[in-house]
Amino acid sequence: LIIGAVLVVLGFTIFAIIMTVNHWDFSRLSTVKYVTNTHSFSEAVTDISIKTATADILFALSEDDSCKVVCHEQENLLHTVALQDGTLTIRQTDERKWYDYVGISFGSTKITLYLPQSIYGMLTVGASTGNVTLPKEFGFESMEISITTGDIRTSASVSGIAKLKTSTGDIRV
Repeated sequence: LIIGAVLVVLGFTIFAIIMTVNHWDFSRLSTVKYVTNTHSFSEAVTDISIKTATADILFALSEDDSCKVVCHEQENLLHTVALQDGTLTIRQTDERKWYDYVGISFGSTKITLYLPQSIYGMLTVGASTGNVTLPKEFGFESMEISITTGDIRTSASVSGIAKLKTSTGDIRV
């Protein structure tokens, strides 16, 4: 019991010293590196399709009438962003090795779409973990959002069918 108690006190002491050196900033202990990638488009967007594993998705009205997608993401778990035939497609590409799954992360992945117009065709979002936020400035002909773990907050209008689904999260419409 004495050896166990000494080891516990020693562990707490080492932890306190390391955290004091890092100014109690837990994010400095993270083994995951994050990058921010910006994708801009000059063509018009009609439909939006997003498929990701873990990302918060936020829509915002563009101030300069340009279409821009800003992805704050892990450097080895990037998103591909493409605009083809009016459909903006965002997909997550997982090129991690087995050892990249082991680590400590205090950050989060976030996709922000800055869109110039307010009315769009079809919106399709599929995600495992993350929140989706749609402000009232946007409108869609149809909307299908399916999230396993996360919240859906939308004030956007839908002229057709809206399908919103989350397994463990809140839906606010």
